[in-house]
Amino acid sequence: MPLIFIDGFDHYASADIPSKWDGGVNSAAINAGGRRGGGALLVNSVGSARKNIPSGSSFVIGFAYWCANGSTPDGSICGLDTGGLSQCRLRLTANGSITYTRSDTTVIGTSNKVLSPNRWSYIEWKAQIANSIAGNSCIVRVDGNDVINLAAGTDTQQYAGNTAEQFHLLGVASTTIYDDLYISSDTAFLGDCRIDTLFPDGDGTNLDFNCSTGNAHYALVDEATPNTTDYTYCSTVNARDSYNMADMTGNANTIYCVQVNGFALKDDANSKEIRVGVLSGANYSYGNSTPLSATLIDVLGLIETDPNTAGAWSVSAINALQAVCQVTT
Repeated sequence: MPLIFIDGFDHYASADIPSKWDGGVNSAAINAGGRRGGGALLVNSVGSARKNIPSGSSFVIGFAYWCANGSTPDGSICGLDTGGLSQCRLRLTANGSITYTRSDTTVIGTSNKVLSPNRWSYIEWKAQIANSIAGNSCIVRVDGNDVINLAAGTDTQQYAGNTAEQFHLLGVASTTIYDDLYISSDTAFLGDCRIDTLFPDGDGTNLDFNCSTGNAHYALVDEATPNTTDYTYCSTVNARDSYNMADMTGNANTIYCVQVNGFALKDDANSKEIRVGVLSGANYSYGNSTPLSATLIDVLGLIETDPNTAGAWSVSAINALQAVCQVTT
């Protein structure tokens, strides 16, 4: 399951959105009104946030959606872009139904399903970008039910190159809220997903980094929203710091991935990179090495299988893992 990105919007504040999202951030805020009591992304009628993704022609995207305006204006709720230009969009019409468009305005698919205002819906979007798509390659689901299925041969490609490199969330009303987002380069729907956010609650096996204050490493990186008033730091290549994490509660039928988020920056002129990941049993697994700058960024490590078993994650394995940060250059 080649997941690209997930976000439950629970671990950062409005000021940190540009650290996690890559551009096009406008009139967007982290709101406490998530669908299970945590955070959510709130955008108004001119709001937006863009995430850079690996270039591809096929994606599956899912997110929880809430529109608090009973009279919903026509507008895009999300899109796949290339070079900042819209290849295709999902739009919400004035009566609350979804349309599938090429670019922003050319309607290529319509739905009779009307989204009720002031309630959560889970929208999933299977998209293929091509001048002539395959059958069953562009489908929109709402709460597990297909509401749009574009016919084979439909043109979904607005600009040269049948790819997208950005995903966009947009606002269409005075209050539009998103939660529990996933982006995948696969062709399979995951269904209604929830994202649970866990924070460090103890020092782990690796304690190579220095502490800005005190001796408890985890206590310097356990904030619900990132700050630089206290921190761990290191410049030694291959040095690692690891942290025990709070337990996951409740039951889970399927756990698709673990994503580690580490907010980091560098404070000198030399190039520096880090990566984040997990320690499960005696085995490590990391995301990509990421160059740091003087501006705080969110370094991601998305781990789909348990490195201790090479199989799917279980609740017990998640509760036993450690989150790890390693200096790579």
